[in-house]
Amino acid sequence: MSFYNIFKYSLKYCLRDPLYFVVLILSLVLIELFPLLAVFAFNEQIKMVFDSSMALILTFSFLLAILLADTLVYKEISSGNIMVLLSKPVEKHIFLLGKLAGLLFSLLIYIIICCVATLISCYVAIDQFNLNFSVFYIYYALIFIATGIGVLKNFLCRTSFIPATVIAILLFLGLQIGYLFITGSDFFAYNGFNLLTLIKAMFLIIPAVCVMSAISIFISTRFGLMVNMIICFSMFILGLISDYLFGGYVENGSIFFNFLYAVVPNWQFFWVIDAATSGLSISLSYLLWCFIYSMTYVVFCSCLAFISLGRIELAGRVME
Repeated sequence: MSFYNIFKYSLKYCLRDPLYFVVLILSLVLIELFPLLAVFAFNEQIKMVFDSSMALILTFSFLLAILLADTLVYKEISSGNIMVLLSKPVEKHIFLLGKLAGLLFSLLIYIIICCVATLISCYVAIDQFNLNFSVFYIYYALIFIATGIGVLKNFLCRTSFIPATVIAILLFLGLQIGYLFITGSDFFAYNGFNLLTLIKAMFLIIPAVCVMSAISIFISTRFGLMVNMIICFSMFILGLISDYLFGGYVENGSIFFNFLYAVVPNWQFFWVIDAATSGLSISLSYLLWCFIYSMTYVVFCSCLAFISLGRIELAGRVME
């Protein structure tokens, strides 16, 4: 079994997971409700909608990464199914990389759909005292129709309705935002926002999710869901305040705190939403630096996962 086969299986498993669908639909519903609170923002309605949507996407992406990593890796190990895969034979690094790639691709689909929904939600809130309810209602109608298409395919083809629904939602929302771009020349100019800068800020959600996914995959090689969530939540909190906790000691040249500062991912690197909504530009060099930072961390966690998987007792045998 090749890397591609494991990747394809993992991706299908993630897209068919009911939790994935529930989190996706919940995210889409909440994102489009944020403009209803825009009347309290006083000329900062798009900033409020964008900030709230990005925070929701980042949080739910991390949650999905933890839940799906547990299903893809830990349950395969605890049930002994991994022995079947490794007897094909499949190298351990191929197994882990395929699982990680499938997880990341499913999360990428989730992030893209939610980011498109965020742009639509911002369009609805262009005028905080006169929300564009026609776009608002069409948005929910398209999600309802996409779900109906998935159910119909499930009835006719006897296949899972979730992947078909996800693809239909991506297609329909993509058509809606495309239509709004073509017909709405003042999409963000009305409020002085740079669309390209907002898209760059959205892009930085992806490397952050890659880092959390790699951490969760590594932990899943040894521990179950509860421990995984506790460790990942702790890493998230520490990463948010790492500058405050370790910054002063790092400036004083402490080797120990330099090590801690390097090991704990700094999530603030990926959160540039405030800068994007304040009219500041985000350079391509900064995007590249964040991507290299995240990929370095992914490689580091993947190596730890290979080592962790190197010697695990399964069904009375030691896998070496």
